[in-house]
Amino acid sequence: AAAAAAAAATSSGGDGSGAAAGEVGQMSIMFAAGVDWSVPTFVLLAGVVLRGVASRGVASAAAASPSAAAASAGSGASGYASQGFGRRAAPALLSVAFAHAFAGPILGMQNLGGSIMYSNLRVVGGSNHLLLPTNLLRLTGAVVRVEACSSAAVNALYPGDFSSVFSPRAVALLRASGHSGRQFNFAMGRVLGAWALPPPPRFVRYTVPSLELRRLLAEARGAGEAFALEYSVLAGPEGDEAWRGSSAGVRRVSVSEDPARGVAECVVVSAEGRPSGAACEDGELARLPPLRAWE
Repeated sequence: AAAAAAAAATSSGGDGSGAAAGEVGQMSIMFAAGVDWSVPTFVLLAGVVLRGVASRGVASAAAASPSAAAASAGSGASGYASQGFGRRAAPALLSVAFAHAFAGPILGMQNLGGSIMYSNLRVVGGSNHLLLPTNLLRLTGAVVRVEACSSAAVNALYPGDFSSVFSPRAVALLRASGHSGRQFNFAMGRVLGAWALPPPPRFVRYTVPSLELRRLLAEARGAGEAFALEYSVLAGPEGDEAWRGSSAGVRRVSVSEDPARGVAECVVVSAEGRPSGAACEDGELARLPPLRAWE
């Protein structure tokens, strides 16, 4: 039932993705009057950054000369205050940058960020880094595969299929190189909102950490919509892509809720590969309370 409902829901897209319907979705956030302004925008931003780097170099060179030192001494308290702030702020900013780029993914406290996106780093479900592990703290829980979902609010965000923005020539080139021709980026919807993604096509199964599944269920409930969702809790904390796609999992759970009719059902469809049909226990993911603020 959830699979059939998912097909109907994803064919029309979620409410949040409606703003993207008239454009090309995620790639359209910098489109205006049919012109893609992303490249000139980033070129201008790069110019600002390079200007700042060059200014710092000039300042360092000037500070090394006696005349610059005398000029700095004559600038009064404001010059000293500025230098003192720089000495304190630079290590703090470097520490924040290091934590954002390295500590967060390794500890498993961050799954969204430029360093993860451009390195194609897998944080949850096993590291694909050549040397370093990821998700050491295991705060996100087990990996869950969403088998079917009819929630428009959830489908507008996950799995974030934006393949429709590609031209036929680009898709053909990708497929010729052995690529599936499909691309997914749920992070864009998470950061900017579902409007930044094109309307979702047919449902595709995907994996998320347990923590994120609880957030998705809370969002579906918060939307006040009737929905059905099925998920499988995969065995073990990590594995390869075949494990993500074909693992039978520890258990498969079906959730069906309709606030208008007062329906809230949670059933264990199968456990350890055997049919079950038992009602979900209180500790089941779908039965857990909403996430706390720090989660």
